[in-house]
Amino acid sequence: MEGGASVAGKAEFKECLRLTWSQPYILRLVFSAGIGGLLFGYDTGVISGALLFIRDDFIELQKNTTLRETIVSMVVAGAIVGAGLGGWMNDRFGRRPSLIIADVLFLAGAAIMAFAPSPAVIIVGRVFVGLGVGMASMTAPLYISEVSPARIRGALVSTNGLLITGGQFMAYLINLAFTKVPGTWRWMLGIAGFPALLQFILMLTLPESPRWLYRQSRTSSGSAGTYDGLPTVDRAPSSSLLRTAEPVGHGASTQTPPRFAKIDFATYDGTEDPLNWLNQCDQFFRGQRTLASERTWLASYHLRGTAQTWYYALEQDEGAMPPWERFRELCLLRFGPPVRGSRMAELGRLPFTSTVQDYADRFQALACHASGVTAQQRADLFVGGLPDHIRVDVELRGPQDLQTAICRHPPLPRRRPTAGAAAHRLAQPPPSLTAYAPGLVGYKFLPLAGRKEETAAILRKIYPANEVEEEIESLRKLVEDEMVLEGSIGEQSVFGKLKKAFGSKVVRRGLMAGVIVQVAQQFVGINTVMYYSPTIVQLAGFASNDTAMALSLITSGLNAVGSIVSMFFVDRVGRRRLMLLSLVGIVVWLAVLGSTFLRAAHNAPPVSDVETRPFANQTCPEYNPNVHWSCMDCLRAASTCGFCAHEGNALRPGACLALNNETRGVCHADHREFYSEGCPNKYGWLALLALAAYIVSYSPGMGTVPWIVNSEIYPLRFRGICGGIAAVANWVSNLIVTQTFLTLTKALGSAATFLLFCGVSFMALIVVFLTVPETKGLQFKEVEKMLGSKNYRPWKRYHPEAPTKGREIGVAML
Repeated sequence: MEGGASVAGKAEFKECLRLTWSQPYILRLVFSAGIGGLLFGYDTGVISGALLFIRDDFIELQKNTTLRETIVSMVVAGAIVGAGLGGWMNDRFGRRPSLIIADVLFLAGAAIMAFAPSPAVIIVGRVFVGLGVGMASMTAPLYISEVSPARIRGALVSTNGLLITGGQFMAYLINLAFTKVPGTWRWMLGIAGFPALLQFILMLTLPESPRWLYRQSRTSSGSAGTYDGLPTVDRAPSSSLLRTAEPVGHGASTQTPPRFAKIDFATYDGTEDPLNWLNQCDQFFRGQRTLASERTWLASYHLRGTAQTWYYALEQDEGAMPPWERFRELCLLRFGPPVRGSRMAELGRLPFTSTVQDYADRFQALACHASGVTAQQRADLFVGGLPDHIRVDVELRGPQDLQTAICRHPPLPRRRPTAGAAAHRLAQPPPSLTAYAPGLVGYKFLPLAGRKEETAAILRKIYPANEVEEEIESLRKLVEDEMVLEGSIGEQSVFGKLKKAFGSKVVRRGLMAGVIVQVAQQFVGINTVMYYSPTIVQLAGFASNDTAMALSLITSGLNAVGSIVSMFFVDRVGRRRLMLLSLVGIVVWLAVLGSTFLRAAHNAPPVSDVETRPFANQTCPEYNPNVHWSCMDCLRAASTCGFCAHEGNALRPGACLALNNETRGVCHADHREFYSEGCPNKYGWLALLALAAYIVSYSPGMGTVPWIVNSEIYPLRFRGICGGIAAVANWVSNLIVTQTFLTLTKALGSAATFLLFCGVSFMALIVVFLTVPETKGLQFKEVEKMLGSKNYRPWKRYHPEAPTKGREIGVAML
């Protein structure tokens, strides 16, 4: 399975049902994004049945296994590229546009495949679909997790994994439904365009992820957070905004607005510090949930005297009513107290008016005249004004005084910071600044107009009214923590990050375990079943396309059920134990499956000259009646040949004929079955039983647990890059297995191919036992301590020194 699945407990699912029932907007968001997972599953599963009919329509595919493998595997190749592009697009443009672009790719790919005149055009369509699959696999779970309330996030993200397996199951149903419809495979491949179109329309009506919007507002120079007591120089208005004009009336509110006639709203006349009045305005807006578009209008209605005159001039210069945060900023610039009256205020303003290089000199000169400030306080104030990517390194060294902090401040090229960058640096000031200059920093951090206001509006639809402020605060802390972590390693190149990651013993051990389980997930052969299931059923001795697809529906259903089962056992049994049990079952049932195919090959019905003679014009060119041939010899002939079974009893001797649509029709007209993949045998049902047991063994363990392990085993600061390496290893392994399966069956035979997978699975069992530790019940810091321990033994259970009760481990999608 290519997708990840997160795990949620039974109680979380109950809470999920209760909350989504009372908040249908959440369900709308999750369902709309979840269609991406459905498309992911559908487009990876539909080819298994469609390939049978594509093979029948294009004679060049009958024996050209490489071309068939390419048609299947191009989705995987496209997904590798799409996942990489999706990660960049998610950060650059947002989750919603990325999903919309993925839908466009799905639509284009479905249309190209539905009208494809040749296998080459089908391959092009599969590449488009693969790009969409890769982007959807990255974006859908991310969007769902970021629009979901925290307490039911795991349950809602789990639905994406279920929709992937559900999409695969739906693909098998669609395949079965269209077997008798003219155009068969064209409908199977083209019908994926309908859910893609549905998601495209739905996503146009839905908002962006609030987390992405909030982060953009924090990093964008145009809307970076700023403290009201620290106005920026670069964004100062033109002098005309600060001029004094004669009172000419209030253009924005010449009469009392009916909606606000009786509200208790403070007025401001411009004679006092505007801080208290602006804070009262914000408190009122939050309490009344005032729309962003109405805030400036309502506040300007309550201006009096000089403030009213100033606002009239401001509105004329701006050309329109300014947004609320712009109004706040300009009001403070016009009426706020001068900062020259306080040395502490001047120190606070320095980051906005200095270059990175002269900041230290100017701070040191002013600090000499600031009385009543300890050495530690001066160091804290200095470090708090540094840019994030510098401040993190200085803070880690723990300077105790100003001189030490300055010495550890690395010199940079001379540049003047923009107002947005300066505001971003001080959006969260050091505690000492609040403690030592209460008159200067007296404002809470408030979401800005534009993206931040949009964030708050989205959160109000998702959360109850009494939880919105708490979620905004939680979002602020989360985003700032991420930015600090990225600042500590984000200024390096990709190679620099890799060098730093591989220089850590903890990361090396974690990455080895993470990559091993991802590669093992694919090399046990699961996607040979998911992509070639009907073909495998035909290899087992079932000739009919309809029968092959109906029986392969069982394997897809079992895979979906297994994904659900894993959610209830992974936290009880443990990650490591569940994978090992899964691998034991995989080894056993692959051995049974390989042995069954071997037995069937040895008991294949013979080719009879008597049965072949009536088809003189269609006989296989290589067939020699003087040489004993079995059905398997006929299928392995260098030219394209197939086996026409005996009428009434397929296990009796049959005819070896040239493989083409005319010959197939002649054989069927004589009430016989025509075999081109496998031979009729009495062991077919045993092979299907082994195949089903293999799926049941795989799905709850190796199907989902590798993604869970990768979400828990890396240090937070390297989780992105290590998770990406492991995901690429998974996709590349998937591509290798998918691109070689039919070639292996042709070169080695079905029995030897599955016995080869059995041997690889046994090796995976040993390697997983020796290299993958148990992470069940461990916090992220405890996992890091375990990996860095001198006595690290993956096969031994790690016991933290001071375990805590009620621990919750958060699980994420990759």
